[in-house]
Amino acid sequence: MSELPAYAAELLYQSRVARLGTADRAGQPLVVPVCYAFDGRACFSAIDAKPKRVAARQLRRLRNIAENPRVSLTVDRYDEEWSRLCWVIVQGRADVLTEGSERAGAVDLLLSKYTQYRAMGLDRETATVIRISPERTLEVGELVADETRYRFSICRPACETSTPAWPACRIACASRCFSIHALISRSRWLSKNSAVIVIRCVTFP
Repeated sequence: MSELPAYAAELLYQSRVARLGTADRAGQPLVVPVCYAFDGRACFSAIDAKPKRVAARQLRRLRNIAENPRVSLTVDRYDEEWSRLCWVIVQGRADVLTEGSERAGAVDLLLSKYTQYRAMGLDRETATVIRISPERTLEVGELVADETRYRFSICRPACETSTPAWPACRIACASRCFSIHALISRSRWLSKNSAVIVIRCVTFP
C-alpha cells in the first residue's frame, strides 16, 4: 500500500466509528458499523461483549471473513457544507486474531481509545480481534473545523525516540505542511508504538 495522505491518516486515527464491509463466498455483502483503532499500519476491531443474537464466532461478519477475507473499511466525516466532506476507504485483507502479541497490542489500542471498552472489561487474553491489512486506499477531502482549515503532514524520522531528537523531528515535519502560512497547533506520534509523527498545521487566509 502506498503511503496515506496525512489528512487521511489523521482521519483514520481520530474517527470513532467506521463501516466494515464484508461478503460471503457468493458475494452477498454485509456492512456493519464498528469501533476500531489504527496503528499506522493496520486497523483493528474487536468483537465485544454487547448483547448479540448469536455467539461471537457465529457472527456473520466473521463467517464472511472465513469464506472471503477481502474487505473494505470506510471512515467519513460529514458536513452540511459539502466542500468539507472527507472520507477514506481502506481495501484489503481481514484476518481474525484469537491469540498472540498482536492481538494483545490491538486490544491495548482499543482500550486506550474507548473508555467503554475499559468499562466492558475487554480482555487482551481472550478477545477476538479483526485485523484489516490495507492493500489499497481511496481518499477524498481534508479536515476542516469551523472556519479554520487544518492540514496535516506525516514524517517518518530516522530516529524513533521523542527525546532529545524530538525538537529536530518536529521542525523537519513542519517544513512539510501544505501551506507556508501555517502554525503548528499540535504534534504527536501516530501511536505509542509508531515511528510516524503527525503534525497539524493551522492555515491562515
